[in-house]
Amino acid sequence: HRSLITKLLTPLHTLRQACCHPQLVRRGYVALNPGKKSYLTMNDLLKKLITQAKQEGRENLRVLVSALNGQAAIHILTKKWQEAVDAYREAMQSWKNHEKNFDCDKLQRIHTMENLAYLLKRGHSSHSR
Repeated sequence: HRSLITKLLTPLHTLRQACCHPQLVRRGYVALNPGKKSYLTMNDLLKKLITQAKQEGRENLRVLVSALNGQAAIHILTKKWQEAVDAYREAMQSWKNHEKNFDCDKLQRIHTMENLAYLLKRGHSSHSR
């Protein structure tokens, strides 16, 4: 009887631990406090998770803008001018949409704006935004 009760209650106990203190879920140290074998307080854990989320957000924005710039370059090479303009505009819109939370890499912004201006000066846009 006792082993059955333990077997049934163990997942519920783990769930309660996850809700109260996420670091305890793995029954030990989680790598949110590198180099230390101590647990973080809930406030410290929250700060750490927010910092990590912001870093991931910045990195994801960098990857997105880089991919859009690369896509625009391919369109330029294949002389698909409007598609290139659209990709550069989408890159610009991406960093504008997230500017309150994340800074976009300055070199990426310069690359996007310079190439977009180059295309627009040469009349490669069928519409303006």
